[in-house]
Amino acid sequence: MLEWVFFFTGQYILCESESRKLLECSAGRIIMVSDAKYGRTDSLECPHPSVVASIVYDRTASITTETKEKCDLKQSCLPSKSGEVDPFPNVYKYLNVTYECLISGGWGIWEQFGDCSATCGKGVQSFQRKCNTPVPETNETYCIGDHIKNLECDKIPCQGGWGIWEPFGDCSATCGKGIQSFQRKCNSPVPETNETYCIGDHIQNLECDASPCQGSWGCWQTVGHCSHSCGNGTKFKVRECNNPVPTNEGAYCEGENTTLEWCNLRECPVYKWGYLKDLNLTKAELKQIMKEEINELKGNLTVDNKNISSAIRRRISARDDRPSAASFGYFGVVMLAIPIVLMICLDYNHLLPECIKRRIARQLKKVSSSSNPT
Repeated sequence: MLEWVFFFTGQYILCESESRKLLECSAGRIIMVSDAKYGRTDSLECPHPSVVASIVYDRTASITTETKEKCDLKQSCLPSKSGEVDPFPNVYKYLNVTYECLISGGWGIWEQFGDCSATCGKGVQSFQRKCNTPVPETNETYCIGDHIKNLECDKIPCQGGWGIWEPFGDCSATCGKGIQSFQRKCNSPVPETNETYCIGDHIQNLECDASPCQGSWGCWQTVGHCSHSCGNGTKFKVRECNNPVPTNEGAYCEGENTTLEWCNLRECPVYKWGYLKDLNLTKAELKQIMKEEINELKGNLTVDNKNISSAIRRRISARDDRPSAASFGYFGVVMLAIPIVLMICLDYNHLLPECIKRRIARQLKKVSSSSNPT
């Protein structure tokens, strides 16, 4: 703590009837009030007909607090005695202020304090100053304001750095193995230019394990055909535990994987003569009973020669007796016959020697057999 060093001590006297006058210190100094009283303690100060020199006066009221508020740390002020209770009625009074003019502290230049908080990009640089231009005489006259300030400092552009990987969305599977996406941001630190952006991918997909998958049945599938074409048949159906397949030691599907289902529930058509098989009738008796139906079937199955296609063509097609038509027909027959004749001739020339050889061989065989009878 600084000691009090008083270069100048003064008293300010303001008589009761006088106008207010200025209390001030010289340039570079400030007022510091130590005491302020209103009343009378001296018969010689501020003479007045109401003051008797032979009387000892000692009655005052302290107004130190009010005066300090008006004058302390200022180069000049106007002390006031108004508003105070009259400490000495009917006696001419005065205001007595005891004060000092002290040297006021002044800030020196700002100086760098420490290093920039960042090694690259924007950071914070601290600066400090001292209250030494001039040095204050007391704590009360210390410099006003902050002695430390922080300013932004710029270094070389920062190369971007990846932050931590964070989950992005949920696992693709609600059970079993799935895919989980992760992302990271280029913010540790944030790059200052595109050229210094982080290198690498900002999204990656990793395998994730959810809870075990409980098996669930798939759809029923029919195997084979219905056992009957009509009249309450059954068909065989199967299903598989694959929707989903149990994984990670999940429980298998409950229930059967096979079943029978009714099919072709429609009634079979009724055979008119079905009742006859239980009567043990002869063939002749059956023919007699079914005679009318058999004759009707024969009638329906008889072919009418008048309605066949060849008969119809003869009835509706006209005969063409023109020589040109006949000639054209003969010409066509000849053209078809020529290739056939040529093929036969070629085969005949090839087969004829073979036929002759075989005939000669048979004759020789007969001659040899006749000359050597058994």
